[in-house]
Order: sequence, then C-alpha cells, then structure tokens
Amino acid sequence: MRNFTPRLSAIKDKDGKTLTENEEISNRWKECCSEMYEDNTDEEMKQVESNDKILEPTRSEVEWAVKQLPKGKSAGNDEIHAEMIKASGEQGIDIFHKLCKKICLELVA
Repeated sequence: MRNFTPRLSAIKDKDGKTLTENEEISNRWKECCSEMYEDNTDEEMKQVESNDKILEPTRSEVEWAVKQLPKGKSAGNDEIHAEMIKASGEQGIDIFHKLCKKICLELVA
C-alpha cells in the first residue's frame, strides 16, 4: 500500500494550469496576494445617477450598522478596526452619522 504524501510544490494559475516550477509558483503567489490587497476604492465608488432622492441615513441606522460590524477582523484600506469604531461610543455614532449624511449630500451634488 502506498502512503499519501501531500505535494506542496504545485499551484494552479488563473486558467487552472498546474504550475510546478518554483519561480512560477512564487510569481503566482505574488499575483494572488497583490490582487487581494490592491486598493479598489475607485472602482467601488460609482457616481449615483438617478432622479430619485437619496435619503440620508438616520442616526439609528448608523448605530445599527456599527453594532453589526464583525469582531476580530483585520482593518480595511482605511486601517480602522471595527473595535475602534465600536469603542467610540455615542460620540462616535454622532460623528459617523454626520459623515454619512455629508457623503449622501455630496452624492447628489
């Protein structure tokens, strides 16, 4: 009976082709990591074009959203951890509410 030995020297590229050369594997990992951590802020921020009025979020909606933030996750591109936002308390909720309202106003301007 043959024992199973996991192979750590192979990885698949975007097209599903198996890469076995160390340099190819290294390049694929670099590519994968750079895709994961690249800043897509510009792509995610799309101009809202509509005749519908954008409703400003209420303070309770902002408070609810802050409570829904996951615990123990790493920070995003802004380097702000969810725990920091939650720890900001009522004063933080007020600040985030004002910020959300300002963003909504700028979207329709």
